[in-house]
Amino acid sequence: MAEEELNVDFIVKLGGSAVTHKDYTEMLNSHNLAEVAILLNQCYLANRTFIVVHGAGSFGHHHAKNLKVNEGYRHLDDKAAAVVKHGFCVTRKSVLKLNSLIVDSLLSLGVPAVGCSPCGQWVTENKAVKQHGVPSVASLLKDGFVPVIHGDCVQDTKLGCCILSGDTIIHTLCKEVHVNRVVFLTDVEGIFDRPPNEEGAQLLSKISVDKDRTHQTVVSTSQSENDVTGGIRFKLETAVDIVCNSDGKISVFVCQIGTPSAETICIHDELTDQTFTGTEVLLTRI
Repeated sequence: MAEEELNVDFIVKLGGSAVTHKDYTEMLNSHNLAEVAILLNQCYLANRTFIVVHGAGSFGHHHAKNLKVNEGYRHLDDKAAAVVKHGFCVTRKSVLKLNSLIVDSLLSLGVPAVGCSPCGQWVTENKAVKQHGVPSVASLLKDGFVPVIHGDCVQDTKLGCCILSGDTIIHTLCKEVHVNRVVFLTDVEGIFDRPPNEEGAQLLSKISVDKDRTHQTVVSTSQSENDVTGGIRFKLETAVDIVCNSDGKISVFVCQIGTPSAETICIHDELTDQTFTGTEVLLTRI
C-alpha cells in the first residue's frame, strides 16, 4: 500500500545506454552523466523530491550475459553453479562501480545522493519481486536525501539468483510510494516506431493505453546483444503497467538527456506539445 504522506515529484530512470557506452565493457559516457548531474542539481535546488534509478549499461550486462547470472544456478551441478555465483559477484562489483560514479557526480554539485543497493534487501521468486527495500528508500527521502538505486543481482528463492532490473524497481516503487511521474532519460528523443537509427523512424509523441493494458501503437524494437533486462520493449511494458496500475494518476515520459525537454519534464508541472519533445505514455480516457 502506498505511503500517501510521502509525495515523490518524480522517479528518474537513467538508461544504461545513456550514461555508459553499452557496447564496451565498463565505459562511462561522461558527457551524458555530467548533463544528468546538472539537471538533477537544478531539481534539488528547486526543492523537487525525487528518486534516481539507473541501469547497468556496460557496467554489468557483459558479465551477467557471459556468465548467465539471470538464469540462476539451482538447476546446475556444483561446478556450473560456481561459475554463475562468480558471475553474480563480479556483476555486482561492476554495477557498484557505476553507482559510485553516478553518486560522485551528484555529490560534486552538492546533491545529497546516497547509493542504494538492492542486493540483501530485495528478493525475487522466479524473477518476480517477493521482498523489497522500499521502506529504507522512503526513510532516506523523508530525511532529505536523494536515493540512487541501481539494477542489481539479487537472490531468488527458486532460481538461486537473477538480475533485478531498474525498471522492475521503479514498478515496485510506484506501487508502494505516492509518485507523480516517472521520467526515462535516454540517449534518443523518446520511443520510435522502429529503431531510431533506421531510415524513416518516427518519434511517437503519445502512446495511449487501454485499461486492459493494450495499445494500438506498433513499436518495432531492437536490443543490444549484451542487454539481459529486455531493452526498450520491457521499458514500454513497465510504463504501461505503471500507467494502468495507477489508473492514469502516474504520468510516464521518455525523453533525451541534455535537452530542454528533460529539464521541462523534471522541474515544471505545466507541459505542452511546444515545450516537450519525447514520448508520453498515458491512459486512454473514454
